Amino acid sequence: MKEFYECPHCGFFSFEDQAPGREVCPSCGKTRANASVFKRSARKFWQVLSLSRILLALFYARYFLLAAVSVFIVYNYYIYTPRDRAEPVRAVLDPPSQSLILSPVVLNKGEVRIAKVAEFSVEARVLSLAWRLPINDFARLSPMDIALGWGFMAETGNASVIKIHHVPIARQLLWTVSWAGGGAGLINAHVANVHIIPADDVVAGRLRQVRVGDIVDMSGNLVDIAFPDGSQIATSLSRFDTGDGACEVLWLEKLDIL
Repeated sequence: MKEFYECPHCGFFSFEDQAPGREVCPSCGKTRANASVFKRSARKFWQVLSLSRILLALFYARYFLLAAVSVFIVYNYYIYTPRDRAEPVRAVLDPPSQSLILSPVVLNKGEVRIAKVAEFSVEARVLSLAWRLPINDFARLSPMDIALGWGFMAETGNASVIKIHHVPIARQLLWTVSWAGGGAGLINAHVANVHIIPADDVVAGRLRQVRVGDIVDMSGNLVDIAFPDGSQIATSLSRFDTGDGACEVLWLEKLDIL
């Protein structure tokens, strides 16, 4: 293993094969007494160098973290700020239209098997939305969850008394209400949490333009998903179920913001 010598007077160092047995420092000309010569291995040198690089990376990482947080805040302000409209859009919207596919159509996206089990279309108000980090196969396939509301849940005035929000990690929807005119069953029957799978890049681009409060016209297919590891996710086919498995999984082929 190579070794290097550091002069205690001026700090100059050289590797052993470059200055073998040299007792006089070639930089300052002073004698390097054996007792004051620092003899270290090259491995130790590179360990120190690596540590300095890590500390430097951590120093600059704070700026990256600050930039990431700033982008997150600005984007969330953007998607949760309603659009300025000259006239209010039509608020009372019909329930989603759904028709079962008797012989499910199967398509493959990479190693993921996607079975289309029902045709689905809806005009609804966006009550909440959440982008998902691509930390697993499902999040990479379905990057966004959208909470949709129709009927009385599409009326703008209800936003002040019925708060819809997504759970940060779990792909679930929660709501709180300060209104006694209906109940949990009525609200659940007019709200859907939809896991969106964009069918192509055009739809994915439109998806990035959606804001909370928008009225959207969406159509595609409800799908069941099978992953290579054997795990499966089935879409809901009912507007009245709740809890695990109550979310719609939508292969989105058409998206218009009205």
